[in-house]
Amino acid sequence: MSKEEDKEIGFKLIFNGEDGKWQDFYDKFKAYGDYKKWWSALESDESQDSTDEKKQLRKKAKYALVMSTTGDAAAYVRANNDPYLGWQ
Repeated sequence: MSKEEDKEIGFKLIFNGEDGKWQDFYDKFKAYGDYKKWWSALESDESQDSTDEKKQLRKKAKYALVMSTTGDAAAYVRANNDPYLGWQ
């Protein structure tokens, strides 16, 4: 059994593209990406590193972006297969 302190705390993080909410979303999303270890994959273009490990991290980053955006922000994210481009 896992220890109570090892369990991840669930939270809902949704961004719809409002400029006034961007910084808060960015800070939380980056912290989450660092914690899940896929943030570095989100910060680099797919052509820069295509190892199997990076491909898996990109899938996780793409999933997190899709699940964390709605409205105008979601349209940008879903327009690109590479999460780096959707993030930009």
